[in-house]
Amino acid sequence: MGKTLRERAQALIEIAHPDDRVELIRQAKEAKMIYADQIYFAESGHLYPDKIACSHRFKDTLTVRFRAIKPSDEEEMRRLFYRFSDQAVYYRYFSPIKTMPHKKMQEYVNVDYRYTMSIVAIIDESGLGKIIGEARYVKTQGEPFADTAFVVDEHYQGMGISTYLFNLLLRAAREEGIAGFKADVLENNRAMLKVYEKALYPVQTVLSGGVYKITIPFNES
Repeated sequence: MGKTLRERAQALIEIAHPDDRVELIRQAKEAKMIYADQIYFAESGHLYPDKIACSHRFKDTLTVRFRAIKPSDEEEMRRLFYRFSDQAVYYRYFSPIKTMPHKKMQEYVNVDYRYTMSIVAIIDESGLGKIIGEARYVKTQGEPFADTAFVVDEHYQGMGISTYLFNLLLRAAREEGIAGFKADVLENNRAMLKVYEKALYPVQTVLSGGVYKITIPFNES
């Protein structure tokens, strides 16, 4: 309900057996149900981290579900982007991005879970799932620390959702053997800085050119 034909096709493919999904993607492209350039990682179905899924009630009023991102989240992630203020976009991307086209967003939601973890926060609104936040890490081969970033819809900030997302991300990283997190945060982005400062591990910060270089080693206490 409330989904476009393309979103429905993607959602149905995601509940099919992973071994069948490549053929279903091919058929959906042939039937013009999804874009001809739609990305699909054949291994993603087998790698999808179901164990991350959980829910939490914030301030006794708002129940939020959390799970790893899926390809069918493309439109919801785009809607989240267009709800951001210009300041929020700059805080997240360090540039004044105005548009989020299909090509760029589909690359964002189709991840290789061996190196990238993206966790979305979802609320039920009028019977529909609405993404209100996302946190992710990206690990480069040969690098012990993973780059991190997160964002929450401005309407739902100040409720602890960012901290909860960050802790889920941290737990997932530890289970994957990642040695620590790193991030670049603008000096005036106090809300994001506070989330990193609440980490369960010591936080190391270096201010340079208006940007905090943050590192969080997991092996120190």
